[in-house]
This record gives sequence, structure tokens and C-alpha cells, in this order.
Amino acid sequence: MMLTDTAIKTAEAQDKAFRLADSEGLFIHVPMGKKFWFMPYRPSVGKKQKLTFGPYPLH
Repeated sequence: MMLTDTAIKTAEAQDKAFRLADSEGLFIHVPMGKKFWFMPYRPSVGKKQKLTFGPYPLH
């Protein structure tokens, strides 16, 4: 599934935070207010972590 601008814009906050993800691992986290870009990765040693790219949309 491809994450589209329209899908992100129309996503509204719900009772619980949720994610909108694409097929490559990039996702938008939608908490109660702003939307944020994240991408999970696994370093060569250690636990799985998330890269944060910032808010959506960038102003």
C-alpha cells in the first residue's frame, strides 16, 4: 500500500493514537494532535529503533 497525501490529510485524531503505514516501513503516527513521520530500523547490534523525521506537514 502506498501512503498518499490525501490519506494523511484526511486522517483525524481518534481516542487512541494510530499509524498510517506504507509498504516500505515509513509511517505517520497520529496522536491526539499533530502528525509525525517515523521509520523503524534495526542497528547491527541492539534493539529495533525508530527514526523521527519531523511533523507533517513541514512548514
